[in-house]
Amino acid sequence: MNKPKWFIMIRYFWPAYLWGVIVLILTGIPGNDLPTIPSYLEVIHPDKIVHMGMFGLLMLLLSAGSYYKAGKVSISNKLIFIYFIITASLGGITELLQKWVFVGRSCDILDFFADVVGVILALLFYFFVFESKKQRVR
Repeated sequence: MNKPKWFIMIRYFWPAYLWGVIVLILTGIPGNDLPTIPSYLEVIHPDKIVHMGMFGLLMLLLSAGSYYKAGKVSISNKLIFIYFIITASLGGITELLQKWVFVGRSCDILDFFADVVGVILALLFYFFVFESKKQRVR
């Protein structure tokens, strides 16, 4: 018996969906409610590392979901590019939401660049860990 398409999409992508919601919640927390960091840590810009991690993890969860959905077969470059556009766009959208919608937050282009760097690092991780020489799914 074939499972419904929606069931398959939830089965393989629920971690990505859940993490996407968490990212939206975290980026919408008012600035006054965020913990302050000690001044000596500001040298390494932990905010940028958090942005790289949040959006990199989202990219990795989407890619891994497709990889396992396809039966542990490499996914197409076209699909990887679509996931890149989705996650990078979400990074840009959250920055715009921080400027115009979320209270106590501000838009920072460097945060967006950190989001994109995180997505690129996740792509590299995906290629090194998941990519195999099997036939690509189209």
